[in-house]
Amino acid sequence: MNTSLNNSDRYCPFSKEPCHRICIYANILENISLGLIAFDTEEKTVIFQNKTAINMFQTITPKDYKALSATLFPEKMENIQTGDIPSPKTLRYGGRLLGYSIYTVSNRYLWILISDITDKARLESIAEAANMMNNIGYIFFGIRHEISNPLNSLKMALSVLQKNINQYSSTDILEFLDRAQIDISRMEYLLKSLKSLNMFEKLHICNVDLPSFMRKFFSLVKNDFEKRNIKIKTIFSPEVKYARIDPGTLQQVMLNIMINAYDALKDSERPEIVVTMKKGE
Repeated sequence: MNTSLNNSDRYCPFSKEPCHRICIYANILENISLGLIAFDTEEKTVIFQNKTAINMFQTITPKDYKALSATLFPEKMENIQTGDIPSPKTLRYGGRLLGYSIYTVSNRYLWILISDITDKARLESIAEAANMMNNIGYIFFGIRHEISNPLNSLKMALSVLQKNINQYSSTDILEFLDRAQIDISRMEYLLKSLKSLNMFEKLHICNVDLPSFMRKFFSLVKNDFEKRNIKIKTIFSPEVKYARIDPGTLQQVMLNIMINAYDALKDSERPEIVVTMKKGE
């Protein structure tokens, strides 16, 4: 429905002509929660900026062509071609994260649709952090369990050796010490696994014995999978021996893959994970 305006100075937001009747669609666009800005690239003017867009850029004078174009087009506006598929862009402004897309109406006019995605981005960050904490929880549980085994074995061996030190021969004592050294080496590896969770740790590219690495890795996670009756089957080609890679990064990648597989098999009747390692062509 159109109604005559009392204010003769009102202009249509899409042209420079006086608007003698209220434009219903313009009023809708003026008050929606999506930010809208229309540029006239020939006359270098902003022909429309709704209330939401004005509130988003409070430090910029409304319809300030130069300031708005410099903010929204870090690249040159002339590089935007008519018919280009709108690609989402992001911009941090005034402590908020804005997402926007550019639509080319013609060689002359550009429409910018803007959304405040700060809360959405925050929720995604929280979800990502929660996922990371779950991953860390899995590996910490596995490491805790695996450390207890060599630690208990070491305590028992040293206790027996202490009680019988005068009765044992030097050969028997060396056997106990060798066993203790193996347990200590095992715990040392597990502690290095904890260190690899540090995101600020520098990469250490080296030759990694992949079969040995995989055997140690699966020993960390097997307990969680066994509780869910998930079988882990490994098929390692004898051709595969070494790879140049950062062990900590490889461990985190494998951990993510295994956790995703763990979750995917939640409702499976006969859950099984098959890990194949073969030489690439």
